Amino acid sequence: MLYLFDIDGTLRQALLFPGIGSLAPWDQRVLPGRADRLQALKADGHRIGAATNQGAVAFGLVSESRMQRGLDELNRRLDGTLEWIGVCPHHPRALLPRYRRDCDCRKPRPGLLLQALAYFGAPAAEAVFIGDRRTDQQAAQAAGFQFVFADRFFAA
Repeated sequence: MLYLFDIDGTLRQALLFPGIGSLAPWDQRVLPGRADRLQALKADGHRIGAATNQGAVAFGLVSESRMQRGLDELNRRLDGTLEWIGVCPHHPRALLPRYRRDCDCRKPRPGLLLQALAYFGAPAAEAVFIGDRRTDQQAAQAAGFQFVFADRFFAA
């Protein structure tokens, strides 16, 4: 089974501005129970990845390289359990023109989830997306994934 996770609000929380997302590698905390649950899934032979909108890049709040260092740090704190991390840095109202687009990879559209299926070679029927927002649920439905809200998934 493929388990794909949203990042902000699902696996981590930004420390400075939780509503915006992490602005630096140190500006995050792994949410309780996440590392243990991901390790258990991996130990059971499941594949694990993540798909995340990172609009802070589009608004010039963080560079792509700093955003990537933050994701790398998150994965380090999760003991490297994320095999793949798909990122959408775009936003239709971005301040930076190169990121201003209405793309297929920005959730609620399914582009990132479809990229994950291709990367893992997995059928959508054997994939679950875990997220904290309705847009995550919409992306999962559009890609043919099962969907579970993070609070329910990590409560089990």
